[in-house]
Parts: sequence; C-alpha cells; structure tokens
Amino acid sequence: DYIIQIQPVGQTDTDLSNNESVVAIGDADIVIESVEESRTEGGRSLLVTVKNNGFCAIDAATLKFFKDGREGVLLDTKTVGVLLPGEERTYSFNISNTELDSNVSEEPRFYYLLLETDTAEANVGNNNKVVYVYPDYTINLTASAGGTVTGMGTYAKGETVTLIAT
Repeated sequence: DYIIQIQPVGQTDTDLSNNESVVAIGDADIVIESVEESRTEGGRSLLVTVKNNGFCAIDAATLKFFKDGREGVLLDTKTVGVLLPGEERTYSFNISNTELDSNVSEEPRFYYLLLETDTAEANVGNNNKVVYVYPDYTINLTASAGGTVTGMGTYAKGETVTLIAT
C-alpha cells in the first residue's frame, strides 16, 4: 500500500487528515485456502475456507460445488461478497449419507470446487480444488454355533478396528 498526500504550497492547511489516501498497487488473488471434512448426522460437511491473498479487494465471487468434476452436476453455489486483502470466510457444503453408501461403491466420491470472479487476479490456478470423500464401511460378523464375535459396525476409511472371535 502507498499513501498519497497533497499539501498546499506556501499555505497552511487547517486539517491535514483529509489530504491523504491509501492506494494499493497489485491484483487481488482469491484462493481456496483449505477444505476440511466433518461428520454430521445426515452425512458429511465440507468446510471450505476462501481467502483473498492479493493486494486489492474482491468485489464479488461465486464458489461452486460440483459432483464428478467441473463438467459434472452442480450441487450448490455460494456467493462471496466483498473480500478485502487478507480477509477469509468459510462456507459449508453438505453431502448426504445416500451419496456415501458403501453398498453402492467402495470407491471415493469425487467433488470439485471452483471459485469464479470478474476481478483481475494475480493467480487463477488456485481457484479450484478436487476433493475425495470416502464412504464409511460396514463390517458384519457372524459366529457359528458356540462362538461369539465382536467388532461389527460402521467405520471410517483408515480407522483401526479390533475384531474378536471367541
């Protein structure tokens, strides 16, 4: 940022505070800063943090949430209002449990986030992000006559599970 001051030549000014202005030189740079997955009763939630890493304000932007890539189904859109340099906001996108049913597929679901703005940007390569969300996996156990088993249930990918057969 630069400060421009105007001073009268050969005169005194009674109020110098109205003789200056701050000017930012450089572009804006809106970025998808982070994506965090959280569990909800009805499924999952993606918490997407958007930040302006540039020098100028973003007047407006749109954050779009697609299933199966940019050419896939548009699931939701969030409007980002004015975003000043250094300012960030978090938006939430919900994914229902029916989307994450491991009986349909054990493969991760593929989602795509896209930030769009008309403001000139220093870097547009950081305006999109691919997100993989894994379904939960259900373990069903059956004991034969005289035996018992424990540990059945529904578990997140990568969770350590203890199964005991007696």
